[in-house]
Amino acid sequence: MSEFSERCRQLLINSGSNVYQMAKYSSLDKTSIQRMVTGKRLPSLDFVKKFCSYLRISPIEKKELLELYEIEKVGKSEYMSRCYIKSLIENISFLDEDDTENISFSETLEYCETFPPMPNVESKILFVLQSELKNDKNPEILFNLPTSYRYIFFILKGLFAEFEGEASVKHLITLNKNPLNTIYPCQNLEALSNILPLSEILKNVYLPYYLYNNLTLGDEKMLIMPYYIITSKYLPTISSDFKTVSLHDSDTVIRVYRKEFYRIFNMAQPLIKYADNTFKIINHLQENYIEYGLPSHTLEFHPCLFFMDTSFALSKESFKQIPHADEHIAALQEMYKVVSASTPPPKKNRGTTISFFSEQGLEMFCQTGKCFGQYKNLEMGFSPEERKVMLKSYFRNRDAEAFIPYILKPSFHTPTYLNIELHESHTVTIFSLKENFQFSFIQINESSICNAFFSFFTYLAESDYVYTAKESENILDNYFHSLL
Repeated sequence: MSEFSERCRQLLINSGSNVYQMAKYSSLDKTSIQRMVTGKRLPSLDFVKKFCSYLRISPIEKKELLELYEIEKVGKSEYMSRCYIKSLIENISFLDEDDTENISFSETLEYCETFPPMPNVESKILFVLQSELKNDKNPEILFNLPTSYRYIFFILKGLFAEFEGEASVKHLITLNKNPLNTIYPCQNLEALSNILPLSEILKNVYLPYYLYNNLTLGDEKMLIMPYYIITSKYLPTISSDFKTVSLHDSDTVIRVYRKEFYRIFNMAQPLIKYADNTFKIINHLQENYIEYGLPSHTLEFHPCLFFMDTSFALSKESFKQIPHADEHIAALQEMYKVVSASTPPPKKNRGTTISFFSEQGLEMFCQTGKCFGQYKNLEMGFSPEERKVMLKSYFRNRDAEAFIPYILKPSFHTPTYLNIELHESHTVTIFSLKENFQFSFIQINESSICNAFFSFFTYLAESDYVYTAKESENILDNYFHSLL
């Protein structure tokens, strides 16, 4: 018997009722109830909700039961992957944080000026990294560490906040080829969530590269000193539980490890492609559209402006205070041409882009004409007349099935400055779009991560986090008529 069925049976018993009484006093079929509580058949979601309603269980119990229902329906690995991506999207605002959590690293480092003695593994790692940044003109740090060891991201963020100059941090990580078939289904997604904030803060300094490895986290616990860090002066080798470290300073040993690291590193692939220049970003996107066509899925705060056929001719005056405004406008206009000429997604995805956006973003656009992303640079926002024209174009493209809109309910928090574009299993692109054309761009081509996002968006379109097609149509029409 599954956890879901067993929980249904317990709830029914705790209520003082039974299968026969429930069937008699509710609209639920007796045979269907019996099959559900004995694990012989999984009912529909509507059936489960009616079951909860009849028993008058608490909201917490209902939430737990619906979670067990989803796990039973799609499997625990798939369910965990969905939860992880939802959490990743909702918490991705950390990409815009540039403080170091109000911690003074100069104070933290005071006791690490000499070597040894050192009280623990963390202090030795801290000493090695600080020594490299202080004593080398062009510091290079090589990591073979699991991304689950979050301390290293924390300390790098703090150290580089006080560093001036050029440096290189190369991180060799291992990903699982098929994480959903392991007991760590979110291993690759967890690696991504830990890497994203540091790649944003250190930009081109931090370079994560990946290889596939069939070893699990449990397997690595059986290895002797599997992790290491290489600098110009030191080589700490570290145990799998991060409780033991052996610190070497032999030039010969360091040279051997460095050679072996690069032998493996040169076979690895970059996990992230990063750009913070508008023109480089546009070139990357154009390459995606040319190679893969239009995205299969997009997620952003407000309705996609590409489907509004936006004209910059009406808005150039608003850009006048932005440096190189004409060049930016010309680049964005070129982007529109590439998008309009791109092919739709494959037919298996109904040949259209699935577009998610928030109700708050729609409301903000209709009431103020303000948008985030590159349009946040507009001083005044789009006028009411411009908004009408843009929404009419949006409806025209929707009716022509150029895209399918899904409006996210407030229960799904959508970061205001974030855009995500997915090209099925090929690439996922994450944008951070700030004022004064301060864009950041992260592109991920790892297939299991892309597949996880594809699966998540497929689920999201059918979930309670979005309004129904009829509800969405009414919401769009109501906001449009509010402009008249």
